[in-house]
Order: sequence, then C-alpha cells, then structure tokens
Amino acid sequence: MPLWYVWPTAFQTVIRACKTLFVMLLTHMFSVFALSEIVISFGGMDGQCVDAEQFVQRDALGRVVGLDLPSTGIWVGNHQIYTDWVYMWSLSLFAGLAGNYYIVLKDTGLYFCIKSLRSKLDHVYLLDFTIAYEGVQSGTYAPEFFTIASFSVVSPPLAFMSIVTLCR
Repeated sequence: MPLWYVWPTAFQTVIRACKTLFVMLLTHMFSVFALSEIVISFGGMDGQCVDAEQFVQRDALGRVVGLDLPSTGIWVGNHQIYTDWVYMWSLSLFAGLAGNYYIVLKDTGLYFCIKSLRSKLDHVYLLDFTIAYEGVQSGTYAPEFFTIASFSVVSPPLAFMSIVTLCR
C-alpha cells in the first residue's frame, strides 16, 4: 500500500526532502562546474526598482546567507533554457523554499494556481523571473550557446536575474 494512503503527512515530508536534496545537488554541481556569478535585481508592481537589501539575510560578518522571498508565491520564468530552472531552484534553496515547488504549464497552470490559492491564502504573490546571460554572441541565442551538457565547459560569466512582484 502506498505511503500516501497510510500516512499522508509523512509522504509529503519525504517528497519535500527529496525536492530539497535535488536542488542542493544541482546547486552544488553548478557551483563547482559552472563558475558564474548571479546578479539579482528586484522590482515592484509599479515597475520601479526595489532595494535588494530588504530581501537579503546577512550573517554577523555581512555575508549573504539567505533570501527573504514570499513563501506563498507563484514563480513564473522565461525559461529559455534548462539552466534558468537551476538558477531559480538555487534561489529557492537560499529562501528556504526548495522543497515547496511544483512545475506546471504556464498557459493553463498559472490561472489554476492563482484561482485555487487565492481562496486558501491571505496573500498570494506572483513573482516574474527574467534571466539573461552575459557572453551570448550576436546572432545566437542562449539556448544554443549555454546548455546543461556544455555548462561545465562554457558557462556565462554573469547571469542576470530580474525578479518583479506582479501582484499580491
């Protein structure tokens, strides 16, 4: 008999732990083999830039140790290449949300998620992630240039992430 029927809370705990371990493994692999810096900018619903410090957790020495991102949010990305997912999952790890993600199709899944979560939560944030890479040659596209298979050999020197809160 599947664990879900016998002990549903334990099943959910195991699933979250597996997702978190997967994200930890990907983040570690990318930090060892794909030496890219990530530059993050934040924007508000009005289109203005927002001070990134309000989203950053620092230790006593001033080093960034975590991110304060909404725990009740829907993340939408441009996802031109698979590495976009890795960068977003890495951010979810630093925000303490790595075990709480679900991948759905944007066309149908986004509407369903917003509609079903609005009735269950006080605040649902819609975060739009746009990811761009430095080093993409003129006339080429990032999906042709930076692939998962080639990332240990050819990785972008900088990955730019723009995170915009679209609605609450």
